[in-house]
Amino acid sequence: MGPPETHPEKAKPLTSTSLAATDAGVSEQPEGLPEKLRRYGTAKARNHAMAGYLVQQDRRTLADKLYDCGSYLRFRHYIEHRQTRLIESRSCDVSLLCPLCAIRRGARTLRRYLERCQVIAPAHDFYLVTLTVKNGDDLEERYRHLLSSWNRLNKRAKKGYGAYADASGAFASVEFTKSEHGWHPHMHMVWAMPKGAPPLRWGEGSQLALDWLAATGDSFIVHAKRIEEAEEGTRLREVAAAPADPLVSALCEVLKYAVKFGDLSLADNYHAYLTLRGKRLTRSYGCFFGLEVPDEQLDDDPLDGPYLDWLFRYSGAAGYMLQSTSGAPTLSPERNHHGRLSKHQQDQAVIRREGDAAPGHG
Repeated sequence: MGPPETHPEKAKPLTSTSLAATDAGVSEQPEGLPEKLRRYGTAKARNHAMAGYLVQQDRRTLADKLYDCGSYLRFRHYIEHRQTRLIESRSCDVSLLCPLCAIRRGARTLRRYLERCQVIAPAHDFYLVTLTVKNGDDLEERYRHLLSSWNRLNKRAKKGYGAYADASGAFASVEFTKSEHGWHPHMHMVWAMPKGAPPLRWGEGSQLALDWLAATGDSFIVHAKRIEEAEEGTRLREVAAAPADPLVSALCEVLKYAVKFGDLSLADNYHAYLTLRGKRLTRSYGCFFGLEVPDEQLDDDPLDGPYLDWLFRYSGAAGYMLQSTSGAPTLSPERNHHGRLSKHQQDQAVIRREGDAAPGHG
């Protein structure tokens, strides 16, 4: 495995494979593990660089959290199910600074919204909508302007005015980039439109553009695209095998990083963190309102059957390297029908070697 790149998005942009399946959250075939480790290694390299920058800013405690995050990964491969899951790691939960946590949180969020979309799909068409405002030097002011503009559009829709008035609901995420023209905030959304409603148009002179100009006072730049129907019968477990599913791809576009790590210097990334921490960067309305995203950083509940455990440690330029392997031929200790191991299972359980215990700081 080659050395990881320090720009997780420039190395390979987020796709449905990387976010929904390869990076976290959805169980996958063991053949995908090398690619997942490569992506985690790329994200960890950026995490490591940011931790070093935080040390220079006298933020040692925060730097230590990032250094510890993802210092090791323990995967469990369930032999009979042919599924490999992340079962143990460390997390800093600072997704505005750490691509590892941003990836894993995005994957958990995607799963929740994908489930809801699949429930309401028979009665709705989905549109991928992007709303933008002008660039500016003051990130916080641009953020407030974007959100207040959307709130005005939403309030008018509740009174029956505008294109969004026909929608059953929507969910959105705020994303920030930066160029020589300043900070560029924009909102990616998925709108659920009842089947039979007028098609959602975009472009200068469209109802959506007029609504947005009235809300912002200075911007009519919008985009809307109908999401083609998901492949018939596609289930959550099949996302990894169907990366081209247009609905999954649209969800990935909405739920990817709030900040583009690869496009920001460490200083700008840190400034964005100081400005945006504690602020709600994802929002849901109508039929999507109230979805809860679990805090759990690991993959799904354990499965039954024999398994192999693979422990990987982060090794700098080499990325994640396999350190040890262990296995058990019985039901996994975390789950059985009665919540505990039977005497027969206890007799057969494989006791991990002392050297294979959960590692400390890498």
